[in-house]
Amino acid sequence: MKTFLKALGWILGIPAALIFVFALLGFLAINFNFWPPTCSVLPIPQAKRVCEFSKLDHAPKGKPATITFWVSVPANTPPQDSVLLAINGQTPITMDRMGATSFQKTISGKTGDMLSYSYLRGTSSSHSDQKSVSVRSLEKSVYDYVSSWSNLLSAPLLDTNMIGFVDMKDTWTINYNMNLFEDTRKNIDLSMDRAVALGTKEFGVYSFIDMAGGKDNFTVQETASPYYHWRDAAITAEEMKTLEKKAKTHGLSVTLHYNIGADYNRYYNVNPLGAFTPGGQAGSGIGGNAAEQKAAKDFGRDEPKTRAWLDRYFTELDTILVKWAASAEKAGIDALDITPQYRPPSVAPEYGYADERYAQIIKDVRAVYHGKVYGSNFATYGGMGKGTLPKFINDLDGLAIYVAPIQVGRGASVATMRAAHTAFLNGVERDFAAYTKPLSLVMAESSYAGTTSGKPGMEWGDYKEALAAGYEQDWQEQADSYEGFFEALAGRTRFAGVGTSFYWWDDFMAPDYMGTLNNMEATIRNKPAEAVWKKWVVPLRTS
Repeated sequence: MKTFLKALGWILGIPAALIFVFALLGFLAINFNFWPPTCSVLPIPQAKRVCEFSKLDHAPKGKPATITFWVSVPANTPPQDSVLLAINGQTPITMDRMGATSFQKTISGKTGDMLSYSYLRGTSSSHSDQKSVSVRSLEKSVYDYVSSWSNLLSAPLLDTNMIGFVDMKDTWTINYNMNLFEDTRKNIDLSMDRAVALGTKEFGVYSFIDMAGGKDNFTVQETASPYYHWRDAAITAEEMKTLEKKAKTHGLSVTLHYNIGADYNRYYNVNPLGAFTPGGQAGSGIGGNAAEQKAAKDFGRDEPKTRAWLDRYFTELDTILVKWAASAEKAGIDALDITPQYRPPSVAPEYGYADERYAQIIKDVRAVYHGKVYGSNFATYGGMGKGTLPKFINDLDGLAIYVAPIQVGRGASVATMRAAHTAFLNGVERDFAAYTKPLSLVMAESSYAGTTSGKPGMEWGDYKEALAAGYEQDWQEQADSYEGFFEALAGRTRFAGVGTSFYWWDDFMAPDYMGTLNNMEATIRNKPAEAVWKKWVVPLRTS
């Protein structure tokens, strides 16, 4: 028996020892920038990714480096004009045209260089503001924008009454980060710094609800811990207070959104030891999305509903939202979104009854909460479908409309994309002509090849499935779609705000190390589309 216990202890001690070793190495890496000479010796992909990305910004001085400049120029830049890159007083270099309003050039340099540069429109008589960049990595990408040329009239602008906002989406805890320390909750100041740099005035975060059980005995409950699914969690009352306090110091208001998902743990191994255990690494590989869908079938998420089913669902949902509203009131949270976005259950065919229940939720929330109460249509108004507009939206303080994916031909120009976005915006203005409350728009264009020509999105956490399906990164297509959208939006006065969603927290966005998760998702973070966004939205914060 002693021999058996010793053997068992030795076996169980292996992962414990590994955890200790990696914790120690992680502490040294974070606090002292200590990494092995080559990241390839690290045994798990996550460690290699963090190691390689950290080295990108901490390379020794004097090493050969390549720096790629990508710039978005004003929409009224004449199409025949060339754009040049002028660095440190050297002879300007002609940049390569990437799209109607974007140019790119890769140069050679050395780590430790401080580059002072500007962009020229043909000649030095038409130039951008002076900029600078420190080269601290062997490969450096700079995503820039020119707000205006020195001798050209200002380009079309967004209505100055609009505000910009950002939805951090599923990043409050460890959902799309997986390295346990890179989430919004632990990096609120840095996250809000990024939000301010985007020109935004509102900061959206997401809380989480689980549905589990059978069709007749399901439950609707707050997701208690991020380590339950190894993904999401509900925001606590204390966290709301911290969130609001931080927001005030950054000049931001806070909107609290929420998602509903199926409790899928019974179908999916999310063991935190990852590659050291059967089932693969936490939160990746084939299966996560399929497991969630299978769990949803247990409680009939997509099946026709009875009033008895909806009574149970809305009663439990109402209880949670009123609890959150009371906490938000004490914390000073500025706004709540009462419609779930991610995969709410269908309410068909009882749309009218569900409409009444949403109206009751709004009434119950307002009884304990005095901030703004919004709704959104990411998942068709919380499961209400695509038919007639629900009546409950008239009881809200405003509505956020997600911009529908455009479908244009492969390699479409910005002008073609602008026409497609124009048609969508015209439709929104027509559909909501009688709606008197504020309307905001949310842009969430993905960044894979074909995103604007009808290729559907995927659950990017299952990145092996994305690769097997032949998905490829295309950041230029994403940037061009954002440019076309903003050009279509310029001059319109119907909309109160414009937001970017899926702005994942993770700054470990190096393409060679991140895999498909952020590289092809709808986040604009550390991509050319972020420069396009800033070009249009930053002026709104200062207007």
